[in-house]
Amino acid sequence: MMTAADAVSMARCMYRSYGYSYGNDFVYYPEKIVELIKSKLLHSCVVFNPEAELIGHLAMILDTPDAKVDETGMAVVDPRYRGHGIFNKTKLFLINYAKKHNISGIYSEAIAVHPYTQKGNISIGAHETGFLIGFTPSTMFFKKIESRQRTKRQTTVLFYLKLNDKERTVYTPFHHKAMIKKIYKINELKGLLAMQRNQTY
Repeated sequence: MMTAADAVSMARCMYRSYGYSYGNDFVYYPEKIVELIKSKLLHSCVVFNPEAELIGHLAMILDTPDAKVDETGMAVVDPRYRGHGIFNKTKLFLINYAKKHNISGIYSEAIAVHPYTQKGNISIGAHETGFLIGFTPSTMFFKKIESRQRTKRQTTVLFYLKLNDKERTVYTPFHHKAMIKKIYKINELKGLLAMQRNQTY
């Protein structure tokens, strides 16, 4: 797992892959990364080469220190080391870490025009649960993957991976109940769908 001492190396790795195009600019500021680590809002897996150079990173990002459903993101693999399965290995490492810490599930966003992250998520058992239209800014650029800058915002695919699940009652708006039921079935989630409280139809 990443420590505060790795923050500078992580920022450099992000630059090698994205330049300054990554959407969340705090990834380029080691002091902000250190603050998130100390606040227990960022739990990251990092990969080093034999020369002790950081070449891969994947984070689990929490809204609060005790959150039970967390986001995985800030995925980066040094362009020189792509094609070696590093993304999948870091994802599996974080999944095991999350299970040990009783996290219920993790979600992630994969850019629709690039199949690599989508295939990686599917291969570990995550399921597509929605699309975020025009979510990614056109300025985001992947070195060694894209040949030129995009001119339009890009859609991302929302993935969810169940880790620890328990039976619960889910109060759904009537007009969304069919879709929520489908999402629960696809993700094999335990949930009793009921009418949202204080609603009349």
